[in-house]
Formats: sequence, C-alpha cells, structure tokens
Amino acid sequence: MLATEKFTAAKKNSLVAAYRSYTKIFRLPWLPIKVHYEPKQPFIPTHEELTALIHAAHKRLATFLQTLLDTGARCGEVSKLKWTDINTENLTVSINSPEKHSRSRTLKVTQKTIAMLQAMPKKYDPYIFNPNQTTLKAPFMALRDRLAETQKTHVSNKYTCTLSGIFSPVTCSAKPKSSKQFKTLWDIKAASTRKSTLG
Repeated sequence: MLATEKFTAAKKNSLVAAYRSYTKIFRLPWLPIKVHYEPKQPFIPTHEELTALIHAAHKRLATFLQTLLDTGARCGEVSKLKWTDINTENLTVSINSPEKHSRSRTLKVTQKTIAMLQAMPKKYDPYIFNPNQTTLKAPFMALRDRLAETQKTHVSNKYTCTLSGIFSPVTCSAKPKSSKQFKTLWDIKAASTRKSTLG
C-alpha cells in the first residue's frame, strides 16, 4: 500500500525507516519497498548572515542569540544562566544547568558577548534571561519571518529553514532527517566556518 501512496520520496523514506524499526522490535516479517531518494544538501548561512540576524534583533533577543552563537550552548542552558555564571575578568560563561546528558562546563567567550550580557537589565535576577526559554520563541520567529520577507532573494528561506531549530529542533523540507541537524547556532557557525575554509 505504501508503494502506491502519493507521498514524496522523502516522506516514504521516513515511513519505511520507521516501520522497519517497528517490525524489527516486534520481530514481524516485512519486506520494505525500495525508495529512490536522494537527500538535498542543507543550506548553511555564513557567519556574516548570522551576525546580521543578531543585529536585527531587539536587545534581549540579540544578547540571547549572541550568547548561543558564542558558547554553542542549548537554549535551555542559556536561558538559565545566572549573573554569577559570568566571569568578566576571564571572559568566561559557566553552564551550570546542563541539558540532554551534557555536563557543567565553563566556556571562553568574546568581549562583545560579555559586554552585551552586562548591559542586560536585572529583571529576572538571579537569572540573566527569563528562565522560560519559550518567551523568546515568538519574537525570534517574527524576526526570522521579517528578514526572510524583506530580503526576497534565493536565500530568503535561510532563516525559516536552518534557524527554525534553535527553539524547537525541527527539520525544514529542504533539509532531510538524514542530514545533520543544526540544533544550536554554534553548529551552524562551525559548519559555515568549514564551508568558507573549503571554499
């Protein structure tokens, strides 16, 4: 039945993979259909494009994104940063609320990031940001859509696709599940650095 359904090749490939796992767990006999599927390469924005995104954001969101970019930490980890986690002398940020089996760690950051963090109002003291990371999701999505709309170029979907996973790791239709999932800004930054080096 799956072979005759009017699904895309990508959708069929995902369904075959899911059902293969299901039949393997329950030891059910099943002969999977052959799907001719060629994954597309994900779009990787440059560091300059990421910087432009941060510059276009309001103060709180810009500082949040800059910290993500500089530390490679997850959104939940950055949202739970406390003022005591910032070392202005050594230019470090300590992640003391690690997520997803990560460990507590101290990361070197730029003077720019430290300055932006220091300029934040102490509205959520002892935290720097609202510990509820979802409060920044709506303004981020609005910014992302606005930039995509104003640019109107062949890369106008870059913020919609590649950066949509910052707050909830999802996969753009142009980026199949089999390709690397960019779950943090640091992932994108590292990939764009490799891209520019190879180019």
